[in-house]
Amino acid sequence: MICRESSSAVDDWEPPPSSRTQLVDENRRKRDEALEELYRLGASGKVDTAMDRMYRHFHELIMAKNYSECNAFLDDMDVERLPNAVLVGILTISYHVRNHVATRPEAFRRIEAKLGQTMSAARVAATLRGLEGRQ
Repeated sequence: MICRESSSAVDDWEPPPSSRTQLVDENRRKRDEALEELYRLGASGKVDTAMDRMYRHFHELIMAKNYSECNAFLDDMDVERLPNAVLVGILTISYHVRNHVATRPEAFRRIEAKLGQTMSAARVAATLRGLEGRQ
């Protein structure tokens, strides 16, 4: 006798609550590590390396369609601790998934304000032109 599970039972399967908690904790740990590395690299003047690491981290999230982590990353980042080039890079890489990343407009406003601390309004506008993501 062959016993087959119904496909709906397989489709409805969810990991146990402890597994979901572990996944959330793991995502949080990775995000915190990525941000701390970017802060450290930025503070030590290694902007090119920080850009590479930021692009690698965001690319992995985007390829996995892990938009909730993209949201959390943008929400958690301290724009005051990141170099301007990295901030513009974050807007650049997140542009094509802007419709999936609800925290991006607020991140854009925070980045725009941070850039305005060291640039004229005209230069900020020119730097961010095309990255707004307005529909």
